[in-house]
Amino acid sequence: MKSQSSHLNSRRGYKPIAALITALALTATLKVQAASQTWTNAPATAEWTNVLNWIAMAVPGSLNPAANSLSGDTVTFSNALSGGIGGSANPIVNDTNRDVKFILFDSANCGSYVVGNVDSNVLQVTSTTYPGGNVTVNPTVVNPQVIRAPIYTRLASSSSGGFSFINNSTTPTATLTIANVTNSSANSRPMTIFLDGSNTGANTLAHIGDNNGANGAILVTKQGAGRWILSGANDLPQKTSTPTVGSGVAAVSVNVGTLEVQDPGSLGAITLANLVVQTNGTLQIDGVTLNNNGITLKNSGTIRMNGSGTVNSVALGTAAASSMTLATTPRVIF
Repeated sequence: MKSQSSHLNSRRGYKPIAALITALALTATLKVQAASQTWTNAPATAEWTNVLNWIAMAVPGSLNPAANSLSGDTVTFSNALSGGIGGSANPIVNDTNRDVKFILFDSANCGSYVVGNVDSNVLQVTSTTYPGGNVTVNPTVVNPQVIRAPIYTRLASSSSGGFSFINNSTTPTATLTIANVTNSSANSRPMTIFLDGSNTGANTLAHIGDNNGANGAILVTKQGAGRWILSGANDLPQKTSTPTVGSGVAAVSVNVGTLEVQDPGSLGAITLANLVVQTNGTLQIDGVTLNNNGITLKNSGTIRMNGSGTVNSVALGTAAASSMTLATTPRVIF
């Protein structure tokens, strides 16, 4: 009877109860959204939105979140590339306006990932009161990482915020490259980018934009003992109405490590008082004449010209027992 019943059920198109439960559970899993996730070691495609590409079978981040609704999700990349999916020839395709808070590259197995394409879909990131969210490369990573998708930072209601790009890899060639960052908040609300970490390679932020003047200012703080490069022209600061001027907060502060500038417009049009090199920070100018009107040097800061170029002026800050250094070095192409 048992065998006959199974045979009849099969002929009538019935499925065993256990199979139905499994199918329902899978359907429920496929619908899960907005959760922290890790990219699998066997992705099916390069699309961010394909649940088969994430270990826990859900798509991380919030899509088109409501105003002031900020994601807390972490996206982790820790596996080797599979069939080139997620690499430079077949980058991860993110859908536009997906909001996440943290992107983490972790482990020695982590492949060389590329997220998005230049000028393609916007990737939103949660930027709240410092320290806010971040993109981080952990010490054990040995491959370079790239985010080509334009990054728009999102702030909580009526507040400024911060977002960090951190590379702590102990392998100099395991660099972090960011193509474009824009503060998507109202123009009265500034946001600070922290360029951080101990990695000494050519970590690069290619462009800081202001959406043609429609959005809030972006301030830049270099911290951590490592090296970061501003390779192109930037909009700094975007507004004269931001609380930068006269508030004791510089538009660009080089506090620790090295910040390199490679374009005449890398520091935008910021004023002498709003570009400060101090503490254990070094501003390296790679053979260009900067457009902005000068640099304030104080508290053991260093300005170093790599190759041939000029700066419009240097003001020495007044502080007890402080020392400043002006230096030149033969130009080195990295």
